[in-house]
Amino acid sequence: MTNGAPKGVAVTLAATLFVSASAAHAQVPHQWPTSRPSSVRLLAHTTDPRLAEASGAALSSTNPGIVWTIGDSGNPAELIAIDTSGTVVGRFVVVGVTNTDWEAVSVGPCGSQACVYIADTGDNRERRSEVAVHRLVEPRLEAGSVGRIDRIETLRFRYEAGPHDVEAMGVLPSGELLLVTKGRSKGVLAYRLPADAGG
Repeated sequence: MTNGAPKGVAVTLAATLFVSASAAHAQVPHQWPTSRPSSVRLLAHTTDPRLAEASGAALSSTNPGIVWTIGDSGNPAELIAIDTSGTVVGRFVVVGVTNTDWEAVSVGPCGSQACVYIADTGDNRERRSEVAVHRLVEPRLEAGSVGRIDRIETLRFRYEAGPHDVEAMGVLPSGELLLVTKGRSKGVLAYRLPADAGG
């Protein structure tokens, strides 16, 4: 992805990128420390049928008290804003892309702005020859915001080790992307995409 604001309509990078795993399979798996929560409290609840299978949530950096979410495969290509009570307060159609299997959303830097990253990386059967991450400048919400977003950058890539089902993504302050596989057949792997992937 290029630095700065996405320009043009649904810019798709032509080159296919090969992403290498950040580490090979370890002989001895790392044991992560775990502990049970001391308490569990329900903070929000949404009854919107279009969020019956929400895939991911990311706290907005531009709109205080707003969380961005997306629907899983079979849902429209939409970026949805909810408040801390779970009420839908904004909905944006992402023009020019398809929700093949959206699985994660994150907010991170893109040049001097904040962007929303949407990972179209789900692959339950591990058959997809190519997956994608979409990036768009984070919209500012107004009361009852409904709109269209047509300035999108799309990075298409495939994994060097073959298809994976990736359902977790994070964006580092440097702009690098971290993608974590679900471990359906090859163990849980972490992949890293550099901030300047795609030029």
